[in-house]
Amino acid sequence: DGTTYTSLPLSMDMIKYTLTAGYGFTPKFKAFVSLPYIRNTMDMTSSNGALLGWTNMTMPTVFGAGDATIMGLYRVLTDRAIGRNSSVTLGFGVKTPTGSSTERSSNGSLIHAHMQPGTGSWDPLLSVIYARMASPFLFQADITYQYTTQNREGYEFGDSAAISLSGQYAAIRKFNVTGSLTYLALGRAGDKNGRYYDPATNSSLMDDPANTGGESLWGSAGIQALPFHDSMIDLKVQLPVWERVNGVQLVSSYRILAGLSHRF
Repeated sequence: DGTTYTSLPLSMDMIKYTLTAGYGFTPKFKAFVSLPYIRNTMDMTSSNGALLGWTNMTMPTVFGAGDATIMGLYRVLTDRAIGRNSSVTLGFGVKTPTGSSTERSSNGSLIHAHMQPGTGSWDPLLSVIYARMASPFLFQADITYQYTTQNREGYEFGDSAAISLSGQYAAIRKFNVTGSLTYLALGRAGDKNGRYYDPATNSSLMDDPANTGGESLWGSAGIQALPFHDSMIDLKVQLPVWERVNGVQLVSSYRILAGLSHRF
């Protein structure tokens, strides 16, 4: 579109540590609270001017508490209504603005919105989950939608929708094999007040909201081990099968997810 950028991202590593606690109020209703901690790093290159080449640099690491999520799950349909060993669960919740969205660089400017530990916005969440058990298999289909709102700086991340089909196979006692296919759609962001991107003063490709949002299809494979009573170790690798992005963006290479859970 003719836009000239003098600062370009080369690579980005995004690490999230999440502590989640849940409680079953009734056999049909459970609630969860997730508290993330974020650590983001990025390599960039900046123009030195016409005919003077480019200089590579590494941004200072951005880290801190992320946005906490509160989620409730209510099982609305069970075997009698939809079939043997099946259930439909409705999820509803909100992502809260507990993480900072105003971290600044050494020159006083706001760090890229998508590098911030938090978004600064209250975002409602809605999900529908269908599950069916056919021992030794478990099948699940779910849809999750996140409606984003504008933060105090006037920035609004795009809405997101995820559709996932997953399966689990109990290969041997206390050991499962898992797999899934997930379609993810992200809306384009908006910077109403130009706090993160002002074309007159900022020429960074990553800060331009035109270069946000898109669609992707992810495949995953993983294992689950249950070494102790009511405890589980979960390891999963996700790879992009297909991606389409708006404008010019860094695209994801892979995701590695590892988890440890215990039921009290």
